[in-house]
Amino acid sequence: MIMPGIIQVLVISPCNNFCVGALSEQLLIWQLSTGKLVASLRRHYQNVSDVKFTADSSRFISAGAEGLVLLWSLDTVLHTKVSDSSVISYPDCHHLLSSFIFQESEPDSIWSDHSLPVTGLHVTKSLIQPLVFSVSLDQTCKIRDLNTGKTLFNIQFNEVYQWFDFTRFLSNHNAPSFSSLCVRLWSTTLKKVATSVRTRERSTE
Repeated sequence: MIMPGIIQVLVISPCNNFCVGALSEQLLIWQLSTGKLVASLRRHYQNVSDVKFTADSSRFISAGAEGLVLLWSLDTVLHTKVSDSSVISYPDCHHLLSSFIFQESEPDSIWSDHSLPVTGLHVTKSLIQPLVFSVSLDQTCKIRDLNTGKTLFNIQFNEVYQWFDFTRFLSNHNAPSFSSLCVRLWSTTLKKVATSVRTRERSTE
């Protein structure tokens, strides 16, 4: 793959067919089997801080320093028609790539409820009710239902956290419809905190 500049975020789809990278506020998508740049997007207004794929590789989520969290359909992005006016040349890197063709695709969902830059994302592996976690310099962690776009929880902290991981476990053998989410977050000083929230599973019937 040819990189047209410094890529600050790079993520590979679980199906291993595509790669999404962030160059400043732009999202670039490569097909791994050919190394070809197949799509590029401009919807963030400041640098992209994180990108994550869903478990089935059908969608990806991007977060930016302007506080936006965007949900994209990979199929829609790859099949969006490109107009001639969206071809932009970059003479400073002509030896790498003479032009970018920016797709005019819009994200499926736009979440703008963070007041400061989003620093991290996490997407659960569930195919039935995937959840999206986002942490921000506004000292909050927001948990959203990926399918409905609804914000399920808004956790407020007394300091900024930038990285986190996630564990899910049943909270009661007698109430299997409930589970707990254990979110472990790290600050810039590598301080860790564990937070649990209780959620109801969506019925699979």
